[in-house]
Amino acid sequence: FGNAQLYDPETETITNLSSTTTAPIGVGALAFKRPDGKFLIVLGNSSGTATTTTNIYDPITNTFSYGPPLMGVAGRGAFVIPLPSGKYMIAHGNYNTGTSIYDPFQNNIIQGPPSTVTIGQGSLALPRPDGTFLVIPGTSNDTCTLQTATALFDPVAMQFKTNPNTVMTNGTGPGAFAFQRADGMYVIYKGGATVTTCNALFTTNIYNPYTNRMIVGPTIPGVAPGNGIQTKPEGSFAMPMANGSWLVMIGGASTTKSNKI
Repeated sequence: FGNAQLYDPETETITNLSSTTTAPIGVGALAFKRPDGKFLIVLGNSSGTATTTTNIYDPITNTFSYGPPLMGVAGRGAFVIPLPSGKYMIAHGNYNTGTSIYDPFQNNIIQGPPSTVTIGQGSLALPRPDGTFLVIPGTSNDTCTLQTATALFDPVAMQFKTNPNTVMTNGTGPGAFAFQRADGMYVIYKGGATVTTCNALFTTNIYNPYTNRMIVGPTIPGVAPGNGIQTKPEGSFAMPMANGSWLVMIGGASTTKSNKI
């Protein structure tokens, strides 16, 4: 599986690396940079099965090696939160509540605190001004059972707390993402938040990280249900524009036009 490639910005070329990860990378994979310049890679749903496998990538030698195993399998919805200690909390996703704590200085992993919500596809972790994170859990299974409850993660106390004051409308699913406006508010695109089918739902929420409150946001124009994507909108994202607006690109192998918000 030739899954590692190198982009050269000077020649604008992409070439295959001679080395690759120790196993295929799948849904739920993520990577982050260590203080020494190397990267920890969580392989996610490798070869169709959630796994505990991690790799260390060395950009100097362009090689991969095994990293310490996670304390539980990682899959759909996995995410990472940096901690004040310099360590990292990895939420496993894969429709469970487990987490691991990675120490990049000792290169080891220990059990992390359990989440108060089940983490699945469409999950998000949004930083707040007080140092905590809003955790939006995504779906609780592959058939897009939506979750409207959210949680707060405190990286100092190292615990998740229930968050009854902030409830999602409909919840989020595959392809969900969020971006932060200039005023600090988050716009949350819900992705494939249609129960059972995971088809795209073109509504948004606005989250205020200062007051920890959620309200209904605008509907994405031109792609209303029945006139847009009828598949999981995985791969959706947004890009900031020079005029302060955001260009929203809808995934799911869609030819639906992009939108400005």
